[in-house]
Amino acid sequence: MRNKTLPLSQNEMYSRLACLDGQHPLQKAVPESAVMYSVVELGKGQVAYFNFQLAKEMGLIAKDHPASMNDQLHEKLIETFAIQIVNEYDELHQRRVRRLVQKPHKFMATRYLQCQHKSKTGKTSGDGRGIWNGIVNFNGKTWDVSSRGTGVTRLSPGFSQLGGKPLKTGNNQVGYGCGRADLDELLASAVQAEIFHQKGLNTERVLCVIDTGQGYGIGVRASQNLLRPAHLFLYLKQNRLEELERMLTYFVDRQLGNQRLHIASKKRTRKRQLLGRKTKNQHPFHLFLKSYALEMAKFAAYLEENYIFVWMDWDGDNLLLDPGIIDYGSVRQFGSCHNEYRYDDVQRFSTSLKEQKDKARMLVRVMAQLVDTCVSKKKRPSPEYRKHWAVLLFNKEFQKAQKSYFVQKLGTGVHRQKLKNIEPLFRRLENWKVGKRPVEVADGIDNPPVLNMLRFIQLKQSSPDRTIGVYEVMTSFGKTAKLDKSKIDEFKELDRVMSSSLSSKIKNHNSNVPHEVPFSGNALIESIEMLLKDRKSGEDVTKQVDLLINPSPLGRKTQPKTMDRKQINFQTKVLKLRAEFEDDI
Repeated sequence: MRNKTLPLSQNEMYSRLACLDGQHPLQKAVPESAVMYSVVELGKGQVAYFNFQLAKEMGLIAKDHPASMNDQLHEKLIETFAIQIVNEYDELHQRRVRRLVQKPHKFMATRYLQCQHKSKTGKTSGDGRGIWNGIVNFNGKTWDVSSRGTGVTRLSPGFSQLGGKPLKTGNNQVGYGCGRADLDELLASAVQAEIFHQKGLNTERVLCVIDTGQGYGIGVRASQNLLRPAHLFLYLKQNRLEELERMLTYFVDRQLGNQRLHIASKKRTRKRQLLGRKTKNQHPFHLFLKSYALEMAKFAAYLEENYIFVWMDWDGDNLLLDPGIIDYGSVRQFGSCHNEYRYDDVQRFSTSLKEQKDKARMLVRVMAQLVDTCVSKKKRPSPEYRKHWAVLLFNKEFQKAQKSYFVQKLGTGVHRQKLKNIEPLFRRLENWKVGKRPVEVADGIDNPPVLNMLRFIQLKQSSPDRTIGVYEVMTSFGKTAKLDKSKIDEFKELDRVMSSSLSSKIKNHNSNVPHEVPFSGNALIESIEMLLKDRKSGEDVTKQVDLLINPSPLGRKTQPKTMDRKQINFQTKVLKLRAEFEDDI
């Protein structure tokens, strides 16, 4: 139920949403990067989810706004985000969509490189079902806002596959050519993105999800910079150096404005020169490259150590340029070490968890080539950058970050000097697979692990001196495997070494460490399906989505007083699903 009354001051605050009118500074900085579309208001739809916390961070609603929907806010969100482009098909067929209320400004779909297009140079690819709503300036920060599910553009893979034939929004004629987004996909993205954000991982965040009916919706994403490496790479591929430099300048300026990149003052640079320190990398583009190599190394190491699958590839399509996650279609966190899983995208298989760091290194290498091209005004072959200082910096930082995240994974109280005894054993057991080769699963191939080593760590932290049996941490997949005696012996040795490596402070503290069950991909899919099945038509499920993001432990004493019986039952079912799919992909 929505509250029907609201103070006038907060009604006025909703007027900030009016700045999301399609205008964006990229349209002037690099006009070649945008394909412009007229946009109409659909005049229908229901707000299925709204991220109140994010809206407050962006200044779109007041800080003291209650975390509940009201009629005024709902109406404004529908007016702002329930929109659709007037595409080439609509223009050709003079469709009824032209009679709807048209926005005063055109909205842009941006061009970027995508390797699933036949053209590998970015001439036909980019935002295939999305447009950029504009920017929000608040508290010295600039936010990008874009929407997906707003109609099929001429940058979609389907459009190019049919040789440029105009596609009707909602058609099922060709893959990646519908122009719409599934409601369950959008809600799953909202959950995953917010979980990762809370863990400190850079990611797009979902501001709002509009239910447009028949299982479809419009998802509104926000970030302080929504550009991808692919936005730059297409100009490098096409040897369009002027546009490349303008695009990189635009990105660097935004990062400086948002304090995501820092340039030393002239006084500090002069001091470094007097001290005999190197200053060759003080060019803003070089500083960007150094930052990119360092942040990409930390990002890739975090993903690998936390079993987060992100389909990286040479085109830089599924990543943010400020290294982070965008497009959650194939992103998932594994419940255990499924590092041989590959997503089947019909025409090709994805990279695996282990290969992500290689793709990240390749992206750094291409970025080094790109920056050098902009600075020197001359493009050299990519292989010449294999030992570039940025690539070497990536390698060094990745090893450092991976070690740090591994220590975090082991938990508190582990003596660092004993890591040399723990890590080799842990890695071998983590990579102990059920079979000799991968087998087919629902959406790809996988060779599942025998052991859930996260469970082993949690049990060890709870009871440091207790001997943990191999069967206590065996995955549901491992129970069907033929066990290797040598691996069992290694497990016993790891158990002994871990006990001796934990500090006396941990041992003397009966910690009862809670078993945090990761939200595996299949658990999330099942949870969203359950949510939509139980949802009444037009119902706002923001509170249920928030429970998926921040589940409280089972037990009446721990339940927030604001939760009703429906929410408590929903939470109970979700926690059971998380436990059921704990070991899964």
